[in-house]
Order: sequence, then C-alpha cells, then structure tokens
Amino acid sequence: MYKDVESFRKATQHYLIVFSTLPLENRNLTTPVVRLQSIFKNDELISKVTLSQIIAGIEEKKVKLRVKKFTEKVDYLSAVGQLIDEEIAAKELLPSFKLAWKKREEKMSNVFSHGIAIPHMVDESEHKRILMTIGILTQPVKYKGKKVSLIFLIGIPKGLDAELSKVLTKVYDFIFMISGNDDMYGNLLAYEPALPLTQITEGI
Repeated sequence: MYKDVESFRKATQHYLIVFSTLPLENRNLTTPVVRLQSIFKNDELISKVTLSQIIAGIEEKKVKLRVKKFTEKVDYLSAVGQLIDEEIAAKELLPSFKLAWKKREEKMSNVFSHGIAIPHMVDESEHKRILMTIGILTQPVKYKGKKVSLIFLIGIPKGLDAELSKVLTKVYDFIFMISGNDDMYGNLLAYEPALPLTQITEGI
C-alpha cells in the first residue's frame, strides 16, 4: 500500500494488477490499473483481471503471443494459412499442424459469432506453452456466410498437463471476453502490435 502517487512511482516491485483510489499513471505498461470505484463495475474488473492473467502467462512463457495486422484484404483461409506458415518458419509449429487444420476446415467452420474465428489444433512441436496468434483483418471478409474480423489461431500442446490446461482455459476466457465487450473488440481491431497488450482495455 502506498500513501500517494509519488511513492508508487518510486517503487520497484512488479505487480500482477494494481488497485487505486486515484487516477494513476503506471510506468509499467504491462500491469493493469483498476480504480477501486470500478470494483462495482463487474465487466471492467473481470476484463482487466482476465487480461492480467494472459500477461502473466506470457511473462512466465506459458503463453506465446503474436499479433499480426493484415492491412490489405485477404480471404479467411489465406489469412489463417499465412499465420500458420509464419509460425512454422519461426519453428513454433510443425507442417503437420497446417495439414490437420485444412482437414478440420473441410469438415467444420471455425468462424463463430461477432466476426471471430478460432482455428485451433493440437500442436505436436513439443513446445510446452499455449500458442495464441491473433490475426487482425483491417478489412473484414466473409467465410461461409459469416463475417470475419479477428482470427485467434490456437496451438494446443500434445502433452497438455494440468497447469497448461488452466492456462488454456484463461486463453479461451480472454477470447470470449473480447467477443462480448464491444469496447475491447474495437480496441483490438485498432491494436498496434508494438504497444503493450493493456491498450485493449483503454476506455472501458
């Protein structure tokens, strides 16, 4: 607990989330700041706590996150294929992942409501983390009659232990949170990959 803003600014500790009674500028842009008045705003509190859990997973290397913006119009299948190819090139996925995804798409669509697609497959690369690659389509497209603006490509480790199962649940909570919050949805569409992930909770 700090008695004033200046004391907090001088502190060197790292926090998962910060609660404050005053407007607070936090120099550590990866840590969400929640005003105590917001505790009674259930959506805001849940959103910032969920985001803080994803950031913690990234810092602990349990979540591998990459965000890519498609500035030119590209169809859904090509966009997902490109995301996968880039992860294969980075040695985050094996070529077998793309083959399995193509077979899955032939059987069922991974496009859900609110313009969100969640192509997800078992990742046999032996990386012990959840891969989440977000593709932002600045020009929405239609696939099988449904609009697509956001793609969440999920790679699930083949040997999924109890700890990573909990992390995977948080990742899906994060996606569903984006789907159900128009402000965060809009912020993610406008997201700049060079900036901290906390920018998607601005203004909520």
